[in-house]
Amino acid sequence: MGGTGSARDGRVRGTSTAWAVLVTVSALTIGGLISGARAAVSGPAAQDSAQAGNGWSGTVKVVEDIDHTFEPGNDGLIAHVAYHDEAVYTLSGAATPEGLYVATMRGSGVGRYTGTKPGSCVPPGDPYYQWSYDGPATVSVTYASGRYMVVPKGVPLTYTIVRRDSACGAFPDQTMSFNLPAPIGLAEETRAFRPLGQSASQTATSLSGTETLPFAPPFAVPTLRIGTATLTWDLTRPSQTPAPGNGRVVGAPAPGRPPARVKVPGSSGFDLLTSSQNMPPGTTVDVSNGAGVSLSAPKGGKAVFYGEKDAVPSVFVLRGVIGGFVELRLVGGGFKACADRLSSAMGKGPERPVRRLWGKGNGSFRTKGRYASAAVRGTWWLTADYCDRTVVSVKQGATTVRDEVKKKTLTVKAGKSYSAFGPGKRGH
Repeated sequence: MGGTGSARDGRVRGTSTAWAVLVTVSALTIGGLISGARAAVSGPAAQDSAQAGNGWSGTVKVVEDIDHTFEPGNDGLIAHVAYHDEAVYTLSGAATPEGLYVATMRGSGVGRYTGTKPGSCVPPGDPYYQWSYDGPATVSVTYASGRYMVVPKGVPLTYTIVRRDSACGAFPDQTMSFNLPAPIGLAEETRAFRPLGQSASQTATSLSGTETLPFAPPFAVPTLRIGTATLTWDLTRPSQTPAPGNGRVVGAPAPGRPPARVKVPGSSGFDLLTSSQNMPPGTTVDVSNGAGVSLSAPKGGKAVFYGEKDAVPSVFVLRGVIGGFVELRLVGGGFKACADRLSSAMGKGPERPVRRLWGKGNGSFRTKGRYASAAVRGTWWLTADYCDRTVVSVKQGATTVRDEVKKKTLTVKAGKSYSAFGPGKRGH
């Protein structure tokens, strides 16, 4: 296209190499902004998404601002443009089979010149590009490591853009429609962003927060670009207090004790148990150092499991409901050091267990140690693994003990203990 052109109101009308680049890259910029507004901001691996997002409704808003300084064209001219885009997701409370939450999304934006180069007949601050878009979308609301992540997801849609060429007197305004594919995501575009999310209880019924991240869409045309994307969410849902039943075991904080540390299958680490939650088979629970957890059995009954305030670990894996009992298997402890521990313990006072677990309550529960298991329906008992044996001690009620080595079952009453020795160990 041409070089200069005629004057109008003291401004230059026409195009240049830099102007042509500006027109082309502006369209790419707008596409990048809209893709960002619809993007998924990736974070730590989240788990239990169907439970965490059940019934969420409300709004999620993405606001993006980016300033572009385009590198000089062949004529040495530079363009300065600012873009602003807003997209609002409205969640209905319904969910897809994949655990994403159904939303409608509507957005719009504007591009304005912030400088006078290249020579433009559009004054600084005037909108040159204006666009809008709307369509169906989804939002992921997931829980991991004690925090909720609110993640708007991209979907293909058509957007309409108006370019104000009539202001330059040479061309009429242009209205164009483009179809954009689902975006690659803000995190991938910025390469460095990791969202913090919102700290909350897993059974929270409302979420409200704001998070700002750097944003710079990648373009093939060299540019200098600085921008931000601000994610705001305001969501609510019905009460999520879980209830036992249908094979579900519910864990809750134990009154008067520090909260247990819980790691559900698929999570990357332990979280403090600060409210009731369903505990699927494979959940690891740490109640060491005096912590405790209250477990509710599917068919009724509740028991508190806890550790003592010392260095002996009290950790178990919830295996689920097996043979009508909620089974807890003791894990952890340093059995590799047993040879040294046995020799050093001789003549030095009471022997310390490698691991232990206290239980107290009613219901069908079974604790499983290395060499024996204890099945109860209402009692107060201790299961402790030593280097050479498993000891079951009963303070109240009675416990059915299964010696896994001798393959025998017996009843242990209050005030009594039973020791099941490992293969090749001395008898009891």
